[in-house]
Amino acid sequence: DYIIFLHKGNIILKENKDILFSDYGLVKSTEEEFKKIKPEYVVNFRKNTFSYEILVNNKHQVLLDQPELTIENITIEKIMLFMTRKKWQI
Repeated sequence: DYIIFLHKGNIILKENKDILFSDYGLVKSTEEEFKKIKPEYVVNFRKNTFSYEILVNNKHQVLLDQPELTIENITIEKIMLFMTRKKWQI
């Protein structure tokens, strides 16, 4: 099964459902920890007052690179929110 996200008439994500739930995750980190995450793993992020929320597409590799991070499993709703937001510059 595949999940396809459309936004404003464009496909912004087409991914196997199992891969989506096994590889994608939500990292909550400090700015210092965020800067250490390789840009190729960052789908999008949100900067809060004291922390960052980062949608990553390879949570296993991110954990290998930074084992001190905590990565939450992601829901379809959160993926949709992060995918349809304005892309932030890293």
